[in-house]
Amino acid sequence: MLKRITITGADDAVDPKFMGQLALEYPFLDWALLANGKVTRGARFPTSNWIERLREQVSPARLAVHFCGQLSRRLMDGHDEDIVGNPWLYGVPTFQVNGFSSDLADRLHVVIGQSRRRRWVLQVNGVEAMTEAIDVRQRAGDDARVAVLYDPSGGRGQDFLDSDEWRRVGNMAWEFKMPIGFAGAVSPTNLEDVAAKVHEFLGGIDFWLDMESGVRTDDKMDKDKVLAVCQAAARVIGSGR
Repeated sequence: MLKRITITGADDAVDPKFMGQLALEYPFLDWALLANGKVTRGARFPTSNWIERLREQVSPARLAVHFCGQLSRRLMDGHDEDIVGNPWLYGVPTFQVNGFSSDLADRLHVVIGQSRRRRWVLQVNGVEAMTEAIDVRQRAGDDARVAVLYDPSGGRGQDFLDSDEWRRVGNMAWEFKMPIGFAGAVSPTNLEDVAAKVHEFLGGIDFWLDMESGVRTDDKMDKDKVLAVCQAAARVIGSGR
């Protein structure tokens, strides 16, 4: 059943106080920040000054960081220099590796094995990447906390229900007891239907839904859509679906 939702891609245009208020009102809501290692920031990629203001409004325990681009590739290659000692990552419990690929992830298990306190989420786009994610989890050690997010389009809003691949990935997650989330074209208008379809297939297995494009208008985070999706998720979670 649906347990949590993640809103991804807040940037300097979003008021941290608004994010803090929603975090208090909706205890199942997490905010995910995108990080790509570039000095220049823009839409979906916040500045360090803004992150400091956000941490005054939202507990780091309700934040996640999704590593993209250069940072993601470096983590998959076994380099954790970008995250060790980074002050704005203190207390953040969840790191997600976007663009996870079997061709690039030779050393990711080493990084995960050295950071066992955190939950690591691997963004997978199909069965092949899911197979590699299972291998990474096994190589990282029995106590490694590794989950997967099935997102076929990497944040571009492609409907993950368009093919049966999500069912195959879901079956693999169940078989290997890996927590799983889903992303792709989830929005305020369809969240309840999407959650019902996933719940019907997974049965009693808990899952989360991640939203990025579905809560934006003209590539800006839309506060009305964010509020509406929280309200829809509250109805679903309250009903136990």
